[in-house]
Amino acid sequence: IKSAPRMDTSGENSQKRGRARRRFRVRWMMPLVLFFALGIFLFWVGPRGVLRWAVRTWDPALSLTMEEVTLRSGNLVLHQVELHFAGRTEPIFRGKEIALGIGSRWRHGQLRNLDLESPALSLDKAVLDYFRERSSANSSWKWEFDQVKIRNGHVWLEGFGQPARDISVNVDGQLERVGPAALPEVHRLDLSGIYLAVHQGESAIPLFGAGLAEASFTLGGLIDRHLAALRVDQGWLLAGAGLQALSGSSPGESSEAGPAFVIDSLDLVDLEVHTGKVAAGLPEISLHLNSALRHVALGQAANELAQRVHQIEFSDVEILSPRDPLQRAVAVRTVFLKFSFAGLARQEIDELILLSPTIYVGQTLFEYMATADDDSPTPPQVVGATAGWRINQLRVNFGKLIIALAGRSQVGLPLAFQTTAQNVSLSSLAGLSLDLILTVPSEDYDFPAYELFFRNVRGDLRLNFPPKDDEKNLVNVVQVEGGRWRNFRAKDLWISVTFDLEGINGQFGGSAYSGYVSGGFSFFLQPEAPWTGWISGVEIDMDSLTQAVAPQNFVMSGTADMKLELNGRGPLVDRLLGSAESSKGGRVIVTKLNDIIDAIPSRWMSIRQELTRVSLETVRDFSYTNADADFWFVGDQGLLEMKMKGLSGSRNFKVVLHGEEPDRRWSQEEYLP
Repeated sequence: IKSAPRMDTSGENSQKRGRARRRFRVRWMMPLVLFFALGIFLFWVGPRGVLRWAVRTWDPALSLTMEEVTLRSGNLVLHQVELHFAGRTEPIFRGKEIALGIGSRWRHGQLRNLDLESPALSLDKAVLDYFRERSSANSSWKWEFDQVKIRNGHVWLEGFGQPARDISVNVDGQLERVGPAALPEVHRLDLSGIYLAVHQGESAIPLFGAGLAEASFTLGGLIDRHLAALRVDQGWLLAGAGLQALSGSSPGESSEAGPAFVIDSLDLVDLEVHTGKVAAGLPEISLHLNSALRHVALGQAANELAQRVHQIEFSDVEILSPRDPLQRAVAVRTVFLKFSFAGLARQEIDELILLSPTIYVGQTLFEYMATADDDSPTPPQVVGATAGWRINQLRVNFGKLIIALAGRSQVGLPLAFQTTAQNVSLSSLAGLSLDLILTVPSEDYDFPAYELFFRNVRGDLRLNFPPKDDEKNLVNVVQVEGGRWRNFRAKDLWISVTFDLEGINGQFGGSAYSGYVSGGFSFFLQPEAPWTGWISGVEIDMDSLTQAVAPQNFVMSGTADMKLELNGRGPLVDRLLGSAESSKGGRVIVTKLNDIIDAIPSRWMSIRQELTRVSLETVRDFSYTNADADFWFVGDQGLLEMKMKGLSGSRNFKVVLHGEEPDRRWSQEEYLP
């Protein structure tokens, strides 16, 4: 058996080993070349140049500048960073420091930390629109940070939305796990120095601000255009042209393309709303309220918040004299105010409810009404229903009127009132056109200090402002079932009262003592409360009247016509002057005659005593066919002069009351007007 010849393969194997060595050298030489080339590039342009090149490559519209790049505590630190946008002179971003901690997992897209020191972001509508379009075209983001810190951050958004708005806000916070793998992670940012203004023409009108706020969100929610929660504490809102422009935008308008950005929970805590100057001398109204909105679109948050009706309560509200802060014109115990922000923007209050208001009728009130518009540049004109601030619905309950004398001494009127009104303008009290009917509910009124009592008072008071047809500015007619002043009584009374700067003037009438009485009075608004009045009676039953007034002195029957004039100060009657006349006959019985006879001095001569006794007996009981009397009373002194004629002759006598001072002689002349 012969063996096969052997083949020589050493050359082939050598060729294979050569090719493998060449591939190995190429495989390792190329990275080395690239590494050395990158090193040469980095050495040539430096870290700043590399970063600038990277930003320009990522987006040609952006350019990056910085002062230096350093390493600190394992972080790459960029100092005095600015990011510019093509066509803008001011940077859209600047930061004092940006510290990037790379860590060991950077190959897997995980970075250790990102610290932003004093970052400031400034964007206008053009930049916002640009990044919105770019983010929709290239929305992939693969990097994740274990921690992101923001210290002394600031965001400024200018001219975005419709109408154009400006927003300024400071931002601070620390976020854990920020990246696509932690989309459900809840993050919080502290906001401060919040400011919102609305453009109107070429000017920006302040609308909203707040010292503190907190925003809660998830990255997943932001991607889906949702903000989890926004809480604003102790903010302020100006209800003026800015709110009117914002709330007046169409509900379908949106400042963003695509789906609306939604705030799932918006809470406004202790929000202070300022109405601004209301005019007519009324103080600026400042309201504190809480409000909450849920699932509201960012573009429509203002509209929804503006349409919500709020109710707040005030207590012990006072309108003071423009000249003397110690004098009150109006005081209200409780005020309920119903309004919406949209209404405030239109200078409207939906409803105003006044409980237990007190109107101090006096010089202070009329001065306030007259001088409320003194600071107006032009004379006030009549205000229409849609001019300036107005109240859509006014309700008043349990109101009362007080006579204010020099703003301090006060006298309550025997009536209360309630009323409703619509479209009450507040823009100019001096130019206000107002016609109110104040309903006086049925009630009894007792004033012990004045010995005055009214039963079942009811009726309407009409408040006209400005006065119509030479009327005073407060005219009322009330009905009174019965009344009593001291010992005088009347029933089925009516009282009409007018008020002006000088005082109160009134008229009244009713049934009394089987006849009819009418009269009038003037109550002057002066410190000592002087007043004057007059009463006339027709067909007055003298028997009932004398039984009520002085039954212990004398009783008189028959009917008479009479007149009285009175003057006084406060509850005191200083003077009473009157006269009476009877032509139908009657009878006079002097019941006090025995006391007078017993009082004849014993030191008189007997003949003088007897003549006096006989004279007095002639008027003890006298029937008359006609009689008239005149009388004066001042304090505890007085004069009564009476003349009577009858079938048995005539009787004329004069009675003088000297009071408790025996040495004082009363002189009628010193009390004559």
